[in-house]
Amino acid sequence: MKRAADALVDTLVLHGVDRVFCVPGESYLAVLDALHDSDDIQVVSCRHEGGAGFMAVADAKLTGAPGVAMVSRGPGACNAAIAVHTAEQDAVPLVLFIGQVPRADLGRGAFQEVDYKITFGDMAKHVDEVHEPKHLAKAVAQAFQIAQEGTPGPVVVVLPEDMLLDPAEDTGVSPITLEKPKATDAQVKAVAAAIGRAKRPVLIAGGMLRAPSARAALLACSGAWSLPVAASFKNQDIFPNEHDHFAAHLGYGVPASIRETLQDADLIVAVGTRLGDVTTQGYLLPEAPQPKQPLIHVYPDGEHLDHVFETAQSVCADAEDFIERLAALTPPQAPQGRSDWLKRLRDANSKMAEWKPWSAPD
Repeated sequence: MKRAADALVDTLVLHGVDRVFCVPGESYLAVLDALHDSDDIQVVSCRHEGGAGFMAVADAKLTGAPGVAMVSRGPGACNAAIAVHTAEQDAVPLVLFIGQVPRADLGRGAFQEVDYKITFGDMAKHVDEVHEPKHLAKAVAQAFQIAQEGTPGPVVVVLPEDMLLDPAEDTGVSPITLEKPKATDAQVKAVAAAIGRAKRPVLIAGGMLRAPSARAALLACSGAWSLPVAASFKNQDIFPNEHDHFAAHLGYGVPASIRETLQDADLIVAVGTRLGDVTTQGYLLPEAPQPKQPLIHVYPDGEHLDHVFETAQSVCADAEDFIERLAALTPPQAPQGRSDWLKRLRDANSKMAEWKPWSAPD
């Protein structure tokens, strides 16, 4: 009969995991042994748990699938905390597996014992410590589901080392189907009508549009609707920076001239972003709690809609599906002043990009 560790690896294979990042440790040796027996998963051994976690986050950003990291208990888990925090901040799906002391020693203050539900409770979407081997494969499948649904983020699965050696009934559990929320036709048309009326609209594009297909849809939507696009924090490459419709990257150090220009917008459409403090330039673009201009917020997690900002319209929907459907509509003739608005934004960016020689006295 297979061990629980084998069921874990079988479940990873069924979820399409082809690479895990880890610092090998004695508290999950059985999993490392099971990975050694698998030809489907590459094991990347790292020197530091923070590096392993960041590699898993990067892997998730590049592939769109959850990144997977494995670390040992106590100090190893604490070193990986920075990656868990980054995954939460950047809305990136991450599954972190942590070795744990044997079940009989839990609660006794054993060497390197940590209560991970307390440690990661306000960073991770979910923390699950699995005590029964028969529950492990299902717990892994649920971890992948939770990491990807709504706002993507980190999930922590804690593995007591003795549990991994116990026989497991399941050989692996297949992925749980993800249900993505979709906007109604009426909601898409209402947003289209607002954009069609606006003289100075701007679309703030978030990380939910990071996938190549979503970027293509964003580009098509911008072209069809003559809609300038500002990239949210850490997503500066989501829209071609040399494009005539590129408005800004809303990160740190945005020049005042560009911020002031964007604040003249008469409509803000935010798609696939939570509108955090950096993207909104300190909750001023749009202004919280009451924006100066109508705000339309499209995001797949209702908890982040109408929470910080009052919206003219909030739409709980998958960002890529929404942008694709908006791009497919036939836009009306752009109102007078739209071309001037595009040129104003383009000129502000061009001026910022001008190179001016400077010299300093030696």
